[in-house]
Amino acid sequence: MIKKIFVIFFVSLFCYNLKAEYIVGNVHFKSKKYKDLNVIGEARFEDVQSDVIVITGPFQFANLRATELIVTGPVAASEKGKFDKVVITGELILSDSIMNVLSVTGSCELNSVKVINQARVTGFFIAENSIFDNLCISGKKVVLNNSRASNLLIKKEPSLNQPQKLIVKGKTYIKEVVFESGQGEIHIYGKAVVIDNVTGAKITCH
Repeated sequence: MIKKIFVIFFVSLFCYNLKAEYIVGNVHFKSKKYKDLNVIGEARFEDVQSDVIVITGPFQFANLRATELIVTGPVAASEKGKFDKVVITGELILSDSIMNVLSVTGSCELNSVKVINQARVTGFFIAENSIFDNLCISGKKVVLNNSRASNLLIKKEPSLNQPQKLIVKGKTYIKEVVFESGQGEIHIYGKAVVIDNVTGAKITCH
């Protein structure tokens, strides 16, 4: 009986360890499941599932599911992701994805993305056909097109010698916009834009 229990434990431990990977070098994974993944190098994932993914290097994915995604490096032309938390240090270009929390230090371009709780971006930000609850941006320019945001905070940037700008297009709805500097500019294009409350910015309709 003890021998049988030991064999079951050993097999279970061996199978569990197979799912945890630490890799140095360029990789292309397709149709695989892992417990955790840590890659140093260029990585490309297709149809991959994992609990925690840590990438140090350029990254690209299609149809990726993970509890947590942490990338130090650019994430280019990726799509169809489902996450709890995403932390990117580098450029992010993403479409058709959903997550609870997003943090990006670098330029960020989103299309058809939903962030359920909080999104924080330091850098240029553009979103199309996307939905946000609390959106916090530190950068000189924000562009929203056919998107929705409950709360948008544009943080003050002491190093900038020109006003921060919010460009709003299409059928975009924002419940509240706050420019922390008190000297922001909002440029509205078209008649379908709705902004309920604005603090710290002047509005120009084009």
